[in-house]
Amino acid sequence: MEQEFECLIKEPTQIERKDATTTSTLTYVLLSNRPEMFKQCGTYNTALSDHLLIYGLMKETVKRYQNKIITFRNYKNCDMKVYVNKLAAASWHLGDLFDDVDDQEYYWKTLMKDIVDECFLLIKMQVRSEDVPYMTTS
Repeated sequence: MEQEFECLIKEPTQIERKDATTTSTLTYVLLSNRPEMFKQCGTYNTALSDHLLIYGLMKETVKRYQNKIITFRNYKNCDMKVYVNKLAAASWHLGDLFDDVDDQEYYWKTLMKDIVDECFLLIKMQVRSEDVPYMTTS
């Protein structure tokens, strides 16, 4: 679905006066796909130029969204030869000493987890838990 953007500035933003003629043009625009979020928009004449400043005041106050921490493994900087060598050197055969299949599975899973933890580091990163309202795509 395409987003419909609306220009919130309705009056001219450049006014040129030459001799007895005056021309006005909408040069600067403020586009939004959620115009209902703005309580006031318009132009401001600074009297320093023939260009007017534009502004838009949003209705909502700025909300502070809590960040969340995600955890992931970094596979980028691992030496795969070291990883393969650790897998080859691991004592997988010791899992066969257990009579119970669940115990064997637990041993192998723990051994594999230890090797992965050594080779692929866990990284924690802080990310925004929710999109801010003025950057949503819906």
